[in-house]
Amino acid sequence: MPMTEEEFETTLQDSIDEYVGYEIDWTNPPGPAKIVLERLKNSLDPENAGVSTEKIDDLQQSFLNYAGIDPASLQLLNFIRKMKW
Repeated sequence: MPMTEEEFETTLQDSIDEYVGYEIDWTNPPGPAKIVLERLKNSLDPENAGVSTEKIDDLQQSFLNYAGIDPASLQLLNFIRKMKW
């Protein structure tokens, strides 16, 4: 079953949150996160974009393979990334 647009966007947001190390307020995201989200939505196809889904019984988790994110986008996210100590 293919992902809906909303599921795809949520998966991208979750992946960006994981990369930067904190949960972004997606109602008012920082500029770099907003730019990268739009880039990913426009450049990736939800069918085969490095988005993987893991399902165990009734639980399902989708995540983005960082290889699907271009280096320029990762560079933008590094501006808002928090260090993990």
